[in-house]
Amino acid sequence: MNLKKRRKGGDLNLPACGQRGQAGAFARRMQTVLPLRLALRRVREEESATRLFSRRKVMKASILGITLLLICTAASGDEQLLVLTEEWPPYNFSLEDEIVGLSADLVKAALARAKLDYHLEICPWKRAYRTALKQPNTLLFTTSRTPQREHLFKWIGPLYPRQLHLYKLKSRNDIQVDGWESLKRYEIGVLRGGSVEELLKSKGFEAEKHYWPVSQVDQNLRKIFFKRIDLVVGSDMTLAYRLKGSAHRFADLEKVFLLADQGGYYLAANKDTPDSVVEKLQMALDALIKAGLRKRIQSRYLQ
Repeated sequence: MNLKKRRKGGDLNLPACGQRGQAGAFARRMQTVLPLRLALRRVREEESATRLFSRRKVMKASILGITLLLICTAASGDEQLLVLTEEWPPYNFSLEDEIVGLSADLVKAALARAKLDYHLEICPWKRAYRTALKQPNTLLFTTSRTPQREHLFKWIGPLYPRQLHLYKLKSRNDIQVDGWESLKRYEIGVLRGGSVEELLKSKGFEAEKHYWPVSQVDQNLRKIFFKRIDLVVGSDMTLAYRLKGSAHRFADLEKVFLLADQGGYYLAANKDTPDSVVEKLQMALDALIKAGLRKRIQSRYLQ
């Protein structure tokens, strides 16, 4: 009796056969389900990682696209231009901390119309010329467009026509010029590194034998009036302007030889300057000249 009770009591903490079978089935199901759940969790984690990786790839692609866009934008001409010129009145010169003149006023107006950002500097011609040859996004004026320079730059213009002569003092009857070879008998004053020096070299003239280069045109004007050279290079417009208000008169000079009557004066652009910049400037310049700005600038400086 007591034994049965104990057994019965002892059986209270044990599941019945049916319950024990259900528990076994549940345990077996859990053994099957748990690995499935773990596998499903791994799949979800992998999917999440894949989505994260995809987002990162998209972000990287977007950053790369933006970078390429910025590079292309800079290459298309948004970069600031360096614009160089020299002291060469009346085309370009400094006046009260401003760079002005026939060419300077026209170039600044064209840059403004084309909506291009730029920095304008004035410096010796030879240095300006070297910089324009080597440095991208650099422009140079007032530049003679000659056959020797044609392949060195991209060209915007012409700003003005170009006609150059050699002049002597009217009182110098001893100077008689009848061709290129006869010029070698005389001392010619030229601008160092300028188009006339290039031309003379191409004709077989030698520095400090047939011609004397200087860094400023005014040096040659002083030399010719003091008879330290025989011939000086210029045009009626430039020489008359430079001698205005000086102790010397343009009327005391006369032309003896035509050096150049072609090419024109241009804005020269470094060859790596984007074509879009060159095209914008050419269109702006053409429109301003057509509207009469060049004639108004000439009237302002030459009358």
